[in-house]
Order: sequence, then C-alpha cells, then structure tokens
Amino acid sequence: MRLTPTPPSMTRERILHLTSRMKNCRIAIVGDVMLDRYWIGGSDRISPEAPVPIVTITERRSALGGAANVAANVTAAGATALLVGAVG
Repeated sequence: MRLTPTPPSMTRERILHLTSRMKNCRIAIVGDVMLDRYWIGGSDRISPEAPVPIVTITERRSALGGAANVAANVTAAGATALLVGAVG
C-alpha cells in the first residue's frame, strides 16, 4: 500500500511567508470575465403559476465573477495579474 505524504501544515508564519513572496510574482489568468449580480429582498407570497417565491427587491449588488474575481484576489494577495478573457 502506497501512502501519499501529508502536506506541510499551513501555520500563520507559513501563510505570511507565502504571501510575502507573492509581491515578486506575475500571474496570467485566462478565463471567462463575468459580472455577478445579486438581488436582495424579501418574500411574503408564492407565485400562483409556479412554486417559486415572489421577491420584492430592496437592494442590488454587482461583483467581479469568474476569472475577473481570480485576478482581483491575486492582486489583493500582492502579485501582478494579467487577465486574458472575453467579455460579452
């Protein structure tokens, strides 16, 4: 029976060391560039046509999605991101 080695523990010091090295990295992200949209609201009734709630929208939010979200996270970690993708 062959056992795979256990990964090194992700201690706080290890995480800080890895994120400090991100400043020297250039990372290419290739994928779909998306915009995620969130509609927030409440529901007090069910549709008569289908068993789905009727929502009264009180707030709308937009956020980066797909490869754009990955690029934002890479940049937040300190690396330089090159985003390659399609929009539309």
